[in-house]
Amino acid sequence: MKDEFDEDIEEEKPVEADNETVTTDENGQIQEDCDAKIAAIQQEADKKVLYALADKKNALDRAERDIAKARKYALDNIAEELLTVIDSLEQGLAVELDDSETAKSLHEGLELTLSILLKTLEKYGVKPIDPAGEPFDPNFHEAVSMQPNAEVDANTVLIVFQKGYLLHDRVIRPARVVVSSQA
Repeated sequence: MKDEFDEDIEEEKPVEADNETVTTDENGQIQEDCDAKIAAIQQEADKKVLYALADKKNALDRAERDIAKARKYALDNIAEELLTVIDSLEQGLAVELDDSETAKSLHEGLELTLSILLKTLEKYGVKPIDPAGEPFDPNFHEAVSMQPNAEVDANTVLIVFQKGYLLHDRVIRPARVVVSSQA
């Protein structure tokens, strides 16, 4: 019985693959056209693997950039809220007080508090924009009005109504300014 089985194996029979008949030679090797198909399939699979790896790398890079950006600008909302505190302190310092010791102490306390707040914010990347005398830049300044002035070039910041602020390289509030115009 074993001999009959071995005889069946030794006979050359067609093999079905993808609805095509593939013949094998005496040694059981697939003919060259099958090798070419296998090579093409392998090449396509390699391409797909490379695309998948590239997509994975791009997704990781994008996630890393998003995380870095989130860390860098995490203080955006709180910094905006603290700007009103800074404005109030600066307005308090602008008020003229009498020459009493109490008024001087109050003034010094406000200056110290403002200084501490500004240094703390600067430590985390918040910097003021105070453009008095500089050329107007709509990326950093908001023109409240224009005023003719022959002494300076046109589009020069004459008065700063309210300082602007940057968080790293992002404007969190533009400086509100009066800009010179042609006289």
